[in-house]
Amino acid sequence: MSFADSGTITKRGDTFRIKVSLGYDTEHKQIIKSTTFKPPQGVTPKKAEKLTQQFAYEFESRCKDHTELNENMRFSELAEWYFENYAPEELKPTTVLNYESQYRNHIHYTLSCVDGECYLDSPKTKGSIRMIAMNSTVEKCLRDQQTYVEQLKIALGNKYAHPEMVFPSGLGNYRDRSSVYHSLKRMTKGTEFEDMTLHKLRHCNATLLLNSGVDLKVVSEHLGHCDIGVTANIYADVLKSTKAKVADLVALKLT
Repeated sequence: MSFADSGTITKRGDTFRIKVSLGYDTEHKQIIKSTTFKPPQGVTPKKAEKLTQQFAYEFESRCKDHTELNENMRFSELAEWYFENYAPEELKPTTVLNYESQYRNHIHYTLSCVDGECYLDSPKTKGSIRMIAMNSTVEKCLRDQQTYVEQLKIALGNKYAHPEMVFPSGLGNYRDRSSVYHSLKRMTKGTEFEDMTLHKLRHCNATLLLNSGVDLKVVSEHLGHCDIGVTANIYADVLKSTKAKVADLVALKLT
């Protein structure tokens, strides 16, 4: 059994072995990615073959997405793609969490720390500084935070270290990502959002916008991507479902 132009399917008992060719490396060795698929029990041989073909096409698509990256994307965008697409498929959850923590703590910040001293540095690109519209709910949250900060300044007096910060620590100092992460964990503990992370919140925001029909270019600028190609690669699955909704809408209007 074969599929597409670059993959093969081999049946072994009740399991199918799927291989995908991704071309050749610098030493002219063929790059092969493989996986296995076991159809649900009780399905007919014809149905099992159809399900396997479908799984194989999806696997091949994911593998090719790993190679079709924009060579001009920033490292932060590559990291976002890696943690969103590659890591969940190829690594254990604990390994993903460890890698992402190391990246966020030591690489991701415009907040720079040297020898235990932290300071605000300039953003890496002009695109990092952008204007984002906010609704009344966000405005209220920021005004409540402003009131809290003013009260904190009065309480700490000269000990308040960084009055320019919107979200300081309890002592008026810089607040690193680890602190924000632990605060999020405290708020979501015991709820259906207990597995939520800061990165997932960003992804959720983008997904909601795309599913609501917001233009891809607008979403790309909202996220701070260098071009819409980066956004299209990261949210390819979301865009596919959006296209299906558009097709259904057209069909509805024509009936």
